[in-house]
Amino acid sequence: MSHRLSLRFAHASRRVRGNATHLIAVAAAIQLAACGEAPIASAPKMFEPGAPARSLTLGSITNIGSLGSGGTIATAISNTSMVAGASVTTQGGYHAFIWTQSGGMKDLGTLPNGTSSIAWGVNSSGQVVGDSYDGAGKSHAFLWTAASGMKDLGTLPGASESLARGINEAGQVVGYSSGTIGLHAFVWSASAGMVDLDPQGGFRTAEAINNKGMIVGYGIAPNTSGINAYVWTPERGIHWLPNLGGDNSEAFAISDAGLIGGSSNLASGASVFHAVMWTSGVARDLGTFGGTWANVRAIGPNGEAFGDYTLPNDDLTSRGFRWTPTFGMEDLTNATGIGIPWAVNRELRVVGSQYVIKIPRVGY
Repeated sequence: MSHRLSLRFAHASRRVRGNATHLIAVAAAIQLAACGEAPIASAPKMFEPGAPARSLTLGSITNIGSLGSGGTIATAISNTSMVAGASVTTQGGYHAFIWTQSGGMKDLGTLPNGTSSIAWGVNSSGQVVGDSYDGAGKSHAFLWTAASGMKDLGTLPGASESLARGINEAGQVVGYSSGTIGLHAFVWSASAGMVDLDPQGGFRTAEAINNKGMIVGYGIAPNTSGINAYVWTPERGIHWLPNLGGDNSEAFAISDAGLIGGSSNLASGASVFHAVMWTSGVARDLGTFGGTWANVRAIGPNGEAFGDYTLPNDDLTSRGFRWTPTFGMEDLTNATGIGIPWAVNRELRVVGSQYVIKIPRVGY
């Protein structure tokens, strides 16, 4: 567990991807999520008043339910609107699921000897990737298909754990593996298996992959002590991305057009992080809502950014936003009740909590 390092950020305890508190935070989010078939208008408000006044007008809202009487967190959506995430079962634990409009929610179970699981990616073929955990909290990345069920993707040589973070339409999986080797990013394919992205490098994660095989994540760049965002391509390997004047950044999302989203601090050692979009290697500051944190989690088909932020004087509660060139950051939480919008598809359907939300195309 020690190799699932926190990122040395002031906000590391709030991140639910990439560190040792990852599954605890996710479990809490699942347990606290609104449950059942109640319409979103009657869902409990998760935040106190004081958010920005402007919020989005929404299209359709779909409640995908749960695996039992507990909560659900939807973390991924395919371009065919299949949804994946984790939900509390009737036995009280939480399992990865896949949801479709026609078939509803299906429990994907766990790997052998597993006690819990969560999905982080799904493609249009219905392939699902995520993590399965045993009773000791040790994790292995998995790939689930309807034909073969849940497959253990194993670990890198010298590692004892692995976590899967994303999958593209070709079935390439990205994530990271940890153990005596430290923590290394990987890409997995059916033909090559699990391959270390940077065998000679140090601390690396891989958070997302697009349909061109471009991968983004973060790690310790050579001759630095901070955490830096990077993009990896088969042609040039790792390319470190510029920060917003600070010494820490991370990338969580990449579109097929090569837009990259994440966060960066503004000065070395600073604890204020702004959402950032990288275009052709140039960083654009998307700002915050006045709090100390904003981060891009997903990028829409028109270049819009979706992510989470905190309000002034409340560094512990994450809220959701959409960013467009015309309107900048717009609050999602007031309108939807969701905290973090984890993913978006080409139809501008956003997932978070237990809802699929259609976002109108405005603000360009």
